[in-house]
Amino acid sequence: MGHDIFLFNKKGNQIGYLRYAMWNQHANYIYEIFNVPEFNAYVSGKGEQRTFYKQDILDAFAKYKKEYAHKPSMTAYEQTELEQFMLCCEMGADLDGEVTIYFG
Repeated sequence: MGHDIFLFNKKGNQIGYLRYAMWNQHANYIYEIFNVPEFNAYVSGKGEQRTFYKQDILDAFAKYKKEYAHKPSMTAYEQTELEQFMLCCEMGADLDGEVTIYFG
């Protein structure tokens, strides 16, 4: 079990991926950033997906920068992985106007 977060562009191509072990409490951050706590089953995602439009991604990225970019409890590796995922979200939304995230 664990959190497997897949990012897809408008064409359905995977453009990003984020993984957290089931015991990693930092997994909660991704659900908070995108405001989808109902997709969090705590040991994994619930297998739900949502399409986020450019403004949704801009809002999530702003929330990430303000509240999650420098969490002292996160390792440098975790911070880098989360930042890369957020950048992929932003780039995908810039190109297509939307991205879809699967929370598994």
